[in-house]
Amino acid sequence: MVCALVETCQGQRSLFKTDQYLFIEDNLLASSKLCKFCRRRRKFCDVVEDNESRPLQPPGRFRDGITIFYADLDRSKIEVHRIPKMGRKAVDSNAIFIDGLFIPDADRTGEEGKGFSYILHSLNPERILVAAEAIGVGQDALRRAAKYARDRVVFDRPIGQNQGIQHPLAENWMYLESAWQMAMRAAWLYDHDKPCGAEANSVKFLGARAGHDAAWQAITTHGGFGYAKEYHVERLFREVSITRLAPITEQLILSFIAEKARLAEKRLSQSEDQRFREINSRMISEVPP
Repeated sequence: MVCALVETCQGQRSLFKTDQYLFIEDNLLASSKLCKFCRRRRKFCDVVEDNESRPLQPPGRFRDGITIFYADLDRSKIEVHRIPKMGRKAVDSNAIFIDGLFIPDADRTGEEGKGFSYILHSLNPERILVAAEAIGVGQDALRRAAKYARDRVVFDRPIGQNQGIQHPLAENWMYLESAWQMAMRAAWLYDHDKPCGAEANSVKFLGARAGHDAAWQAITTHGGFGYAKEYHVERLFREVSITRLAPITEQLILSFIAEKARLAEKRLSQSEDQRFREINSRMISEVPP
């Protein structure tokens, strides 16, 4: 999927980089350079247009003006160039350059100027999904590290019997389990149409950190072999690194939580909170030892 959101004329930062932007009549996207991930074989692309010609919005209406299009990926108007990267090789990433792409009104998704509200519906589940991915990678790294610590014998004893090896792995396990519980809470809130912005952002932060730390600790547990491809942990470290950078940076999450967490204190009624705790306890009891 190709997605583009350009900067406004006021110079506000957008989701993705742009060198030039000109949006003229009849939905002609002219001379716009954009950088985003996409699939090279895709036949359609998503374009998010921030109309810089819209009038100044009153307070509280700053989200108006963004429109989403689902348009043909016209290779005569759009250049796609693969970006080499350190991980995530299963999905290619590309830079796109758009120049003179005509987008008919029929390709518009939803109402004009309401695109931002549509995008919001995908942000929270995306954060939860990325967090679960990072936690899963961290759990795999932790299993590999624990197995190596049990199997590797130095001076007639497994290195896993040394607390210098045990304690960091035990700490990784606690952080991963804590992040997973937050993921379950955020997912439960989202599934029940409850506000979950604070939880979704928190679990993305915690899950990415926990997965990243576990993967690095797996490398150090293997010692020099951790740097070798044979034991696979170096790949896990490369794969989990992106979760700390995307789809939102840790700094933006911290800024969001600092502003919004206070509002999240009493969103659930007592009965709803009790129901969540019962479901969570049942899920924990069903996990095999």
